Amino acid sequence: MKKFLVVLVIVAMTCMSTMAFAADVSVNGSIEMLMRSFVNMDLNEDSALGDNKNFTQERVRLNIDAKAGDALSGRIGMENDWDTWGRFETAQGNGQLVSSGTATPVAGPSLKLREAWIGFKVPGAPVGIKAGHMLLQLGNAWFFRAMKYGSDAWVVYTDIDALHLGIVNIKVAENNTWLSDDTDAYAFVATYKMGDTMSGGINVTSVNDRDGKAFTSFYGTRLGPGVTVINADLQNVGLHFSGKVGPVKLNAEVDMQMGDATFNNLSKAKFKGNQIVLQANMAMDPVTLNATLARGSGVSATDTSGDFKEYIALMDADVHYTLVYEYLVRTAEQQSFKSTGTGFGNTTAISLGAAFNASKNLMIGADVWMLQATEKVALHPTAPAEVSSDLGLEVDAKINWKLYENLTWNTTIGYFMPGDAYRSPTKDADAARAIQSVLSFKF
Repeated sequence: MKKFLVVLVIVAMTCMSTMAFAADVSVNGSIEMLMRSFVNMDLNEDSALGDNKNFTQERVRLNIDAKAGDALSGRIGMENDWDTWGRFETAQGNGQLVSSGTATPVAGPSLKLREAWIGFKVPGAPVGIKAGHMLLQLGNAWFFRAMKYGSDAWVVYTDIDALHLGIVNIKVAENNTWLSDDTDAYAFVATYKMGDTMSGGINVTSVNDRDGKAFTSFYGTRLGPGVTVINADLQNVGLHFSGKVGPVKLNAEVDMQMGDATFNNLSKAKFKGNQIVLQANMAMDPVTLNATLARGSGVSATDTSGDFKEYIALMDADVHYTLVYEYLVRTAEQQSFKSTGTGFGNTTAISLGAAFNASKNLMIGADVWMLQATEKVALHPTAPAEVSSDLGLEVDAKINWKLYENLTWNTTIGYFMPGDAYRSPTKDADAARAIQSVLSFKF
């Protein structure tokens, strides 16, 4: 609590000093309660209860925006992320335990910087610069997305009529400050606005892992015993489109990857991943229909080339499309060490959904996802059966309730019915269920 009071004092002092610096300062933020219930995340009803979770969390976000004229602005964004209710915390513990036995004190909530950046126009030039820790995405965000915690970056841009051009340098990892072993991403971005409701563009990104530490961590032991990456250069070329075609709103993205990685045994492997993501929705008040068709490349179980044929997506830790698969349950991605948050790596997905506006303050909807592995896999953690492309079916129901102009209560209920790719030789995998409900006050 003391940390929050200190922050509030700083905000108050900042606002009072606004006139002295002739800057326009505004404060906004949110207070959110997250209620979660996860059941059978290991897809085995007979296992211990370690894969069943029920808890409530709270998150506070506070943003300070400063603007000094039309050419200079900045933002400081802070949050405590999700702090679990009922912990015996050192910062607020009162000696009363919430359960029998001995509780181990843990650190209390702490505010961390989510955003801290400066944006300005270069005097006398049609060029803008943005530098610092910021929320970032490329294209329609199916290759690179850092919208939860942000990334450290430099952005240099210019606008020529309807054409937006930008160069982005993202510091992925510093590693050892005293060595040239950084991992950086460099992106060229071009977006053209074709009217008020349509735009398209291209982004070309090069991820340079100078000492191979990021890719070694990403792929872990799946590279082979004692094998590490000593250098990697991954290039991603992405085309994206967003716009309305008649009554239909379309979003499309196509990505292709190339480049290579060098291992400590001096062998090399090429990056050959690709993906396509098509999304459409059509509003027919009070109903909105939506659909998704996506395919990310994978690697065959019989492939011996050693190349990285699986599409590599650099995603944040939020929900990307389904609540259970990809966010909570292991995906079909095989080459990387990650099990969730992999985007459409080795996944082919088709979804159909509808949302109904029951009133101006209440929306009820559902999406049905048919999931296939692009290349067949066997995903049972201990006793995998024969490889299969059948990942299963997921139904996500949504209820969005607007209680007041600034207060919403949104709930998603996910039910994942795993396919043969998750079964053992003797038993089908069991269904997983998840409920996620967020009460959010934004100001």
